[in-house]
Amino acid sequence: MNTKTQYPYTKEQYKRLTQPERAAILSILDYVTGGKPSTISDKILSEGLNFWRPTAGCVPEEEVRDNLLGAVRYKYSALYTPAMMAAEIELERRGITLKDDDALELVIDASADDRTHVAIIAFGHPVCYEHHWSKAWKFHFAELKDLAGEFLRIKGNLVAKVLERHRHHHIIHVVVAGGLVQEIKDIPPGIEVKVVDYDIETVDDFDLQISPLDGAACTIRAFNAQAESIQPIPA
Repeated sequence: MNTKTQYPYTKEQYKRLTQPERAAILSILDYVTGGKPSTISDKILSEGLNFWRPTAGCVPEEEVRDNLLGAVRYKYSALYTPAMMAAEIELERRGITLKDDDALELVIDASADDRTHVAIIAFGHPVCYEHHWSKAWKFHFAELKDLAGEFLRIKGNLVAKVLERHRHHHIIHVVVAGGLVQEIKDIPPGIEVKVVDYDIETVDDFDLQISPLDGAACTIRAFNAQAESIQPIPA
């Protein structure tokens, strides 16, 4: 395709999209260009989404500059990151805020001559919500509908898996005063035990946390099925 005389992504394609698909395209443009366009045209769509146009190489030649692996990494991250952000907004609408150990983290192992691996994990837990791999020169989209569809797939998958995990994730709080819990055995999967200790006279300020039970100063330690030994965690 000669991009000098023909734009791969057009206003006509955009007009045929559903409302969620249009929102997906605008979210990607917002992330890549630093703002949603005030108007839609073939030029704005094709230049803003140039990374994903069909091309023989890993990325379009004009996007490589002096760092091919960096360009490959951006090709994936610039699609996955806004999809993650959209998933977080949807989850907040449903009453789930991901922060601290639950925060989503994007990990990309970029390759210019083999598969690029992309994973979305929970920052502080052994949980992988998404694992995708493809060769960068095959990670392209012929039309806006295809690009929007991948965005919505990533978003929908994240929302569904986070909701499922939270449905089966329960926290039990154990309150102690000056007690020392060494370990808690045979914790079922999906159960987390948090030990809240209000005896803080000898605790450094750096280790103090806010109790999720009453907002008082305390220390918090956690046990779960993966790590039954005691571990300090953020409140």
